[in-house]
Amino acid sequence: MIVEEFIAGREVNVGVLGNNPPGAFPVLELVLDDEIYTHDAKFARGRKNKVEMVCPADLPKETSEYIQDLAVRAFEMLNIHDFARIDFRLDRFNRPFILEANSMASLNPGSSFVYSASKCGLSYDKLITRIVEVAVERYAAEEPEYFGNQNREKKKKNGKKDGEKKKTVTIK
Repeated sequence: MIVEEFIAGREVNVGVLGNNPPGAFPVLELVLDDEIYTHDAKFARGRKNKVEMVCPADLPKETSEYIQDLAVRAFEMLNIHDFARIDFRLDRFNRPFILEANSMASLNPGSSFVYSASKCGLSYDKLITRIVEVAVERYAAEEPEYFGNQNREKKKKNGKKDGEKKKTVTIK
């Protein structure tokens, strides 16, 4: 059993997509009728307590950028690959607390991950295609004998060298 202190405040999340480097979707806020994002609220169908998704969240630019950076850093530190959703709680001072990392974020067309992606111009079909491309790129780098040397040659043409430091990129 895990017991944690309740953090009163706002519920936000950030979708992360990619590996070299991973990029962050805009911060999305879940506007809740209650203080807790319950199963009933998440899957409300025709109920009055349905959750509203606001993306980008109404936050100062610096706060949003900081939360996006935290999401990407958590993604990398937890060694997550391809895509994920990082959930946060913001206290009354908008200080973020990571609640969890969802390495298998829902790809339901009504999910917050898909909604955030749409705010970056990615349709559902394009998002799914991009997730597959990201995974193939990673496997090509990890298993060059299976994929051949095409990936290495592509990196050389793009001016990237093996072991080059990653940079955080915001997906817009």
